[in-house]
Amino acid sequence: MLKDRIITGVIGLLILLSAVFFFSEVLIRTIIAILFLIVGWEWSSLIHEKKLFQIKFILFLLIVFCFYQYIGNKLFDEKLIFYFSILFWLFSLKLLHAYPLMISRSLSILFSLFSIILGYIAIDWIIQYSVDYFLIYLSLVWMMDIGSYFGGKRFGKTKLAKVISPKKTWEGLFFGLFAITLTAFIIAEINNFDRILIILSSLCMGLYSVLGDLTVSVFKRISSKDDTSDILPGHGGFLDRVDSILPSAPLFAVICITYLTL
Repeated sequence: MLKDRIITGVIGLLILLSAVFFFSEVLIRTIIAILFLIVGWEWSSLIHEKKLFQIKFILFLLIVFCFYQYIGNKLFDEKLIFYFSILFWLFSLKLLHAYPLMISRSLSILFSLFSIILGYIAIDWIIQYSVDYFLIYLSLVWMMDIGSYFGGKRFGKTKLAKVISPKKTWEGLFFGLFAITLTAFIIAEINNFDRILIILSSLCMGLYSVLGDLTVSVFKRISSKDDTSDILPGHGGFLDRVDSILPSAPLFAVICITYLTL
């Protein structure tokens, strides 16, 4: 399991770096859109098993993505969208608190659609703003994931959310926050950023990434699935990999707009 996880992670990193250095920005953004559609397919399968529902779900996302690219980004203030996203993810605390009470299908559909659309808009904006900042963002989120995984695996004893996600521990969370803090410090030193600002912002991103992870876990528990799919050996599905990105990307976008000017 661990070997598969590492191999898949290394291959994914190599593909990402190849795309960043050799592909055009338009192609990178197109690939990201496709990945988010796959995420939508996986999330819709947690809500309803019927393929027709999943197809409708994906078609709706595709229409929204196209609308945003050609019209929406000219009509709406993206900064307001990102602020709304930050507040929206605080609502997930309500879902976490409500579980194991049943969450209605209508609420599940609305929440999943908003999560994917808002996350996609944030990632697409970050790439357009700066590919370098996109890599910085991914390095922070991934170090949070890596620190949480290995810290929890080695030292984890105290359950973080036993009913929702039995494998997650407070010790894993601590190591994840330590990893993202250390990464933020190194990035600040290399790029001459404000150290305190970047570290505090990264800690907030780390906590938000946990919100995404736990929220998707609620949907997996409701559907009695351990992973969203088996497309990525050792990792599960794409949703299992981007659940921490969905809530933290809008937060990073706000940090870029407010503090990390080009």
